[in-house]
Amino acid sequence: MTAATENHDASTQIKYVVKGEHTIFYPGDREKSYWPGQMHDVVVKDIHSISDGERPTVAKNGFALLHHNTAMAGDDFYDEEKVEQVFYPEMCELACKVNGAVKAVAFGHVARSDAPDARQHAQPSHAAHVDYGRKTIDEYAYNILGDKAEQWLKKRVILMNFWRPIKTVHRSPLALVDAATPATVRLES
Repeated sequence: MTAATENHDASTQIKYVVKGEHTIFYPGDREKSYWPGQMHDVVVKDIHSISDGERPTVAKNGFALLHHNTAMAGDDFYDEEKVEQVFYPEMCELACKVNGAVKAVAFGHVARSDAPDARQHAQPSHAAHVDYGRKTIDEYAYNILGDKAEQWLKKRVILMNFWRPIKTVHRSPLALVDAATPATVRLES
């Protein structure tokens, strides 16, 4: 159990896509992307400063802070084969546990880094965004499940991202939007 720490809320600005604009994002070639943004004032809450009883849940907030032991070690996350053979099954098991799924598939892992020499695809985003829409989910399902994809896509489908630090994060932390707060905002993919 993690005890609440002192409040570490921070006022900052996050770039959001201009409402009504259509974006084109190329993770591997960001200069080619079209992502017109506007800065918005936000308050970012340190999830570690929230008491256990008030912590976000997937059902209420759309995300949760989970404690998960992995067989992976730091540099293992840069080994594509090890990620697919060890970490993917761990994440599928965790996804089923968290949301009661009977089937889970893993795809699209990225070891993020804001190091100056990091490939563009591995760099963190510095703007609010939705990772995947339904079209992408369907494409991945057909690529991974083949002929069985259609039967699974007729059922309830949930996309879950699992993020974990490979080492202590000092810059470019992950920020999430609490699904319980933007009551009047429509999130679009």
